[in-house]
This record gives sequence, C-alpha cells and structure tokens, in this order.
Amino acid sequence: MIPSGPDHRSHLFFVLNDPDDDTEAVLANLCSVHRRADRTCILNPGDHPFVRHESYIDYRHCRTDTVAHLKKMLERGYWTRREDADDELIERIVEGARGSEHTRPRILRLLE
Repeated sequence: MIPSGPDHRSHLFFVLNDPDDDTEAVLANLCSVHRRADRTCILNPGDHPFVRHESYIDYRHCRTDTVAHLKKMLERGYWTRREDADDELIERIVEGARGSEHTRPRILRLLE
C-alpha cells in the first residue's frame, strides 16, 4: 500500500517483475473502475484478497523504484505490505501491460 494520487490515499501496488538489488521494481497500481478506466486488466473480488469490487490496473501510472527504496519505505512503515498475488494474477497483469496502449515503453522494456 503506497500513498498516491491527488488525495494521497494508499493504493495497492503490485510488483510485476522479480527485481534484485541492481534492478528496478516495476509497480502497477489498482484503482476502482470508472467510466474512463483502462479496461485492459480488470480485477474482481476473488482475484486478490484486497479486491472488494470491480477494479483495474492503471497502466498509465506504472512506476519504477529501487529495491533499496522499497525496503526502506516498508521498514519505516510509510508503505505497508498486503497479501502476495499469485503467479497467475501477476502474469495476467504483465500481459495487460503488454496489451495496454497506456503502458510506457520504458516499463515494457523492464518487463522483458
């Protein structure tokens, strides 16, 4: 859970790759569906314990971060960890990144 967006509310982010200390982590956040949502990857209750209603992965706002920074933010309690997503869900989100017109080329390169 990372504070983000204009209201700085905590949103669930998924780590889409398997970063090491020398690789950036690719982070994709989950948002509630609205009329202009990117419907490339929709999550429903049951897809992940956090999902309570129809939600989507916001590929437009995928970001990267270093492993060191992720660890520091978790250790200091600024960010919190939730239940891990299963491999099938992560693969579905990664495939959505490849199919969404909103995913930036740099993000796609890191997912190769």
